[in-house]
Amino acid sequence: MELEIVLIVCIFIFTIIIYLIKSFYKDEITSLKRLSKLDQQNIYNSHFTYLRVLRREYANNILDPKILLNLDRKIYEYEKKVEKMTPSEFNFEISSFWKKFPSISDFDVIYDSPHFMKYKDDMSYFVSTDDFDKSESYLNIVKYMALLDRERFGKEHSIDTGTNIEFLMDMQSKYNDKKL
Repeated sequence: MELEIVLIVCIFIFTIIIYLIKSFYKDEITSLKRLSKLDQQNIYNSHFTYLRVLRREYANNILDPKILLNLDRKIYEYEKKVEKMTPSEFNFEISSFWKKFPSISDFDVIYDSPHFMKYKDDMSYFVSTDDFDKSESYLNIVKYMALLDRERFGKEHSIDTGTNIEFLMDMQSKYNDKKL
C-alpha cells in the first residue's frame, strides 16, 4: 500500500514538473514550430523552383514537341490523381519518390556537367539516351512537382505544376505549320 502511495506521489510530482516546463517554454516551443514550418516551406519552394527549371530544360531543348504534348497529357492526369489520393496513398507515393530520389539533384541527369555549357557542344548524355528514358526523366520531375505542390498546400488545393495542355497543342500546331 505504501509503495502505491509513493508511486502516485511520484507520478503527480512528475506531472507537475512537466506542466511547469511546458508552461515556461511555451513561447519558445511555439516559435520553434513556426520556424520549422517556415524552413520546410522554403525547402519545398526551392525544390519546386529547381524542378521547374529542369522541366523547362527538357521542354525547350531535349524533348520532341509531339512527345512533350503526350507526356503533359499524362502529367495532367497524374495531377488529378494526386488531388484525389487519400492521405495514406499520398504518403506512400511521396515516400517512394524520396527512396528513388534521396537528393533533389538526382533529378538532374547532367548536374555533373559544368555550370555553363552549350547544349549543342555537351549533350552527349542526351544524344545517346533514347526517347523513352528522356520521357521517364521528364515524367519523374513533374510527378514529384505535383507531389510537392500537394505537400505544400494540402489536399484541398488544386495541383498546379504549370501544365497547360491548350498552350502545348497551340505550340505543336505552330511547329507542324513550320515543318510544312
